[in-house]
Amino acid sequence: EAMVSEILDAAESTRVCMDRTEILFEPTLHCDPLRLALQLSRSRLVLFALDGNYSDGQFVHGYADHPEYFTADLRGLPVITLTNQIPELQEIR
Repeated sequence: EAMVSEILDAAESTRVCMDRTEILFEPTLHCDPLRLALQLSRSRLVLFALDGNYSDGQFVHGYADHPEYFTADLRGLPVITLTNQIPELQEIR
């Protein structure tokens, strides 16, 4: 996480888009992708693309018993989902 922050700080960018974030779910990295996104967003605007399913405020990456399985409550955060290439802003509760 510190490495990503250092790279972005060096770029001196106030806006960043992070895609292909599935590598962050690799268990050997010991990274919490959501915590990383929140940490980075403290000093800049962050668009953080996640691959998974989103329903009723819950994000799920992978499936139970898979090493990369990850779930998080995203209620209170702005979330845009893409279904059949159609973006939809989810209700923020």
